[in-house]
Amino acid sequence: MERMKTSSFEMLEKSALPPEQAQAILQVLESEMTASQQSLATRADLLALRSDFLTLRSEFRELRTEVRGEIQALRAEMAGMGTKAELYAVEGRLSRMLLNCFLGGVGLLAGAVYFLYAHPGR
Repeated sequence: MERMKTSSFEMLEKSALPPEQAQAILQVLESEMTASQQSLATRADLLALRSDFLTLRSEFRELRTEVRGEIQALRAEMAGMGTKAELYAVEGRLSRMLLNCFLGGVGLLAGAVYFLYAHPGR
């Protein structure tokens, strides 16, 4: 770097710059180059990053295997619940029960309204 600094200094002096300005320009360039080299990834940084990616990859494989197992367990559990025909039969019974409750409520409301109109002031 020293050789480059000397030749660069000479080139700047030959371009009619005063020595103080040439030195200042070289110092700025040197500090910028040092800063930019510090932000570059080294081989060790890349190897560490690769190691991290490999670890993540293996963790994702484990997670995928675990999720697949859970999905298989859910499928087995759902298979024991019954067929679609059985589920539709239950749905039909629940619908009839809901309709009965609704009609009973309407009947009760109608009776209450009739009572209030039939017996005003009580």
